[in-house]
Amino acid sequence: MRKIFGLLCVVCIFNIMIHAGAIAGCKLLACDSFSWYEPNGFLHADPSGNQCWGCGLGPNSCGIHDVVPQVDALGDVIGLYQCTFGYFTNSFENYEPGVFCDNSQLKAASIADIDLTNAKKTYRLKGRATSSTSLGDWDVFQGSAACIYVECKAGFVPNGGKTACVADTRESVCVNSGGTYAGGVCSCDAGKKLKQNADKTACECVSADYEYISVRKECEETEASKQRKRKEQQKSSQQRCVASGGVWHGDKGGCKCDANNKNLVVKGLVCECKNGFERDNVTNECKITDLTARKNECKAASDSDAYWADGECKCRDIRKEFVGGKCTEKADIQKCKNIAGAEWSDSLGECVCKDSENMEFNENKTACVVKEEAAKKDAAEALIVRVKEKHQELQKRQAGLKVTVWKDAKGNFNTARLVSDSVAGVVLGTAGGLITSSVVKKNQVENGFEDLKCTVGGQIVADWGDQFRVGIQ
Repeated sequence: MRKIFGLLCVVCIFNIMIHAGAIAGCKLLACDSFSWYEPNGFLHADPSGNQCWGCGLGPNSCGIHDVVPQVDALGDVIGLYQCTFGYFTNSFENYEPGVFCDNSQLKAASIADIDLTNAKKTYRLKGRATSSTSLGDWDVFQGSAACIYVECKAGFVPNGGKTACVADTRESVCVNSGGTYAGGVCSCDAGKKLKQNADKTACECVSADYEYISVRKECEETEASKQRKRKEQQKSSQQRCVASGGVWHGDKGGCKCDANNKNLVVKGLVCECKNGFERDNVTNECKITDLTARKNECKAASDSDAYWADGECKCRDIRKEFVGGKCTEKADIQKCKNIAGAEWSDSLGECVCKDSENMEFNENKTACVVKEEAAKKDAAEALIVRVKEKHQELQKRQAGLKVTVWKDAKGNFNTARLVSDSVAGVVLGTAGGLITSSVVKKNQVENGFEDLKCTVGGQIVADWGDQFRVGIQ
């Protein structure tokens, strides 16, 4: 008896020492491939398969606190188990993370508060794949790195509190409310006076003024709303009629307008000014427009030469304009008549000088004056005429003289004149040489011609009454 007790104590001590120093590989192997000394606790990774996790000693077994997954035929992790060492046996114990994944369809304070009817509970690693059939690669881990994911089965959806799965009636609810269901979204036709409800699961009428007609699956305005709008419309029509200057005679009588005294005509349910009149914003009365007034003045003109065209009163005589109720000659034409030598040009529409070749308007266009070139030409022609006239006059006077400047009283040659003229000879310098001038002085004749002079190169060579000859040396 003492020997057996001692053997048990040795085994216990040995087991504790091994547990403390085990180095586990925790590999998923075929269930019959583990050595005799490796595990003494097994877990099927897939309940229907032959892959196992081992909990115990050895390089392929899981060590203490290692957590491993158990998957179903779809590959979803349906359980987590933690390797636990005992004095005589090792085992995998159920491991519950205690927290829900952020995207879990159902959530609560604990898993006990969740109704798993019509739902599937799986486990996922935090921050890993989140689809129901692709959970990502699992690694053996220690600690709480997993979370609980609960999703509803096909045909079911989470309830309002997200604690249970209820039958998915979203499509039927949407269709029965007049909407169209597609891709989990209920769409509502605004043309049928429908809109989405608050949680966007069904359609409802756009306002309380409409009611849903299930047979037609659309909303129509209520009778109460129609009556209220009719009253509001009548009140508005009455106010508009009175404000426009009319008198309201009820919904059937409508708006009456005074055409004789106020120049008003009815248009719709309000009064407007007659054609040719416009509203005065200050007095709210209708006054004749300026255009109409001018048109009436044109028609009323006693002068039959006036007619209305292109928005203005015109005269058939192009030289006249309509002023003061009649056609009168244009002011510009009247001014033109008062200018000497000027006449009005209908083709040009302006006043022009008659002798346009030699005459032109002054700067102020108040008189026709001789053009500068014409004035110079006239001055030259006048000078020629004067010279010819004086020449003829001199010839007549010379013929009447008995003694010439070159003969004396006896008819002999006047040698004194020759001497005086030779003394009076001058020499002029020019570019071509020397010009000599012999001047015969005879200044006794003074009949107003003493101002006439002859110059060569700007130098005076002879006065009136002198005869001279110019030669180039």
